[in-house]
Amino acid sequence: MKKPMMRTDYKLTDLPPEAQKHSRIFRLHRFIDAASVGMFSVVIILLLQDRGFGLFDISVLLAVFSGTGLLLELPLGGLADGIGRKPVFMGVRMALMSGTLAAWFVERFKSLAPEFSTQPVLAKNQFSGAIGLAFSSILGGFIADFFGGNFSQFGIGKYELPLVGSFILGIIIFFYTHFLIIETSHKLDGKAIKRGFTNLGNIIADAGHYGFRNKTIATMLMGAGCMSLAFFTFQSFWVPFVKPMLNGEFATSIIGFLTFGLFLSQAMGTMLAKPAINLCRGNMAKALAGLTFISAAGLLAISFSSDIIYFALTLVLFSLFIGSMHSPYASLFHDNLPNDKRSTLLSLVSLVERLGGLVGLLFIGYIAEYFSIPTAFQIGSIFILVAGILYLTLPHCERNISNH
Repeated sequence: MKKPMMRTDYKLTDLPPEAQKHSRIFRLHRFIDAASVGMFSVVIILLLQDRGFGLFDISVLLAVFSGTGLLLELPLGGLADGIGRKPVFMGVRMALMSGTLAAWFVERFKSLAPEFSTQPVLAKNQFSGAIGLAFSSILGGFIADFFGGNFSQFGIGKYELPLVGSFILGIIIFFYTHFLIIETSHKLDGKAIKRGFTNLGNIIADAGHYGFRNKTIATMLMGAGCMSLAFFTFQSFWVPFVKPMLNGEFATSIIGFLTFGLFLSQAMGTMLAKPAINLCRGNMAKALAGLTFISAAGLLAISFSSDIIYFALTLVLFSLFIGSMHSPYASLFHDNLPNDKRSTLLSLVSLVERLGGLVGLLFIGYIAEYFSIPTAFQIGSIFILVAGILYLTLPHCERNISNH
């Protein structure tokens, strides 16, 4: 039976009042949460290089960081399905945005505005997060360059001061979540917690079985793995790639502005999703595939950068189309998830992304160290191309689902 069409062309004010409030609360949450990450991301590679780490050393450290999250993703996503999204997010925030509050937002939005597609509001959420990343990255670079030397007597170095700001924003988001994120779908008490842990194995096994049997979900998981393999590598190595192009004592601030441009372009890229979907006559899967192919071309163009102007222009192009892909991907994925498995399956896709990123950091990180960063980017563009080919098969998968 074919699914009924939902409204995709609407404004926030067209939604029911409770859905409007729900969307605004989560949008601000995404901004603050992403801002705490932005301050961290702009300096972490520079901090490690300043301490003498090579590119492959950095790859291994980031792989360990990613691997830690990978181990936590699926068990805690299953726990979020069992005892609730909010308490698990507050306990292990960095591991579980995908399987906790993202699931909470979509689940509640669908109940408050069932006739409206999630794609536009997911694009708005992504925009808020990208803007938070953009502005905090400028702030992080500015703090490092202009105030980083003022706290050395306290043992805080130039590249460590922005991490203090990230920690403060983390505290703010904890209290914001506690007081403003309201979850009523799960009753939290001692029995519920015990039941959640007891049933954790069954929850994970059931969701995993469902996910890999569903052709649409399985295909999207493979695409996410290919994308993350390339994008994690790019995120890790674009700073050491561009640093030799910069001169002067304000290189960190310039990198901060470039990071701002990267995240701002991703935010603006959310606006490309709608015209791309319209161009494909409402076929979200074809639009996603087309945007993915253009992203592959963008990363390939970056690999040939030799001066800062060309790099900045190709960075903006690549980031625009990376940003445009999130909401059609997320909307397609959510449309194939049952509520009782939503957190676990969102954690599964996040796990696959982390696994792809871990493989990329080790495999392509080795290539960056012993061959060159441009070669690593060129290999990454091939994996993005493969993801686009996988997404092209999604309309066929959806037809198979509709015929059952």
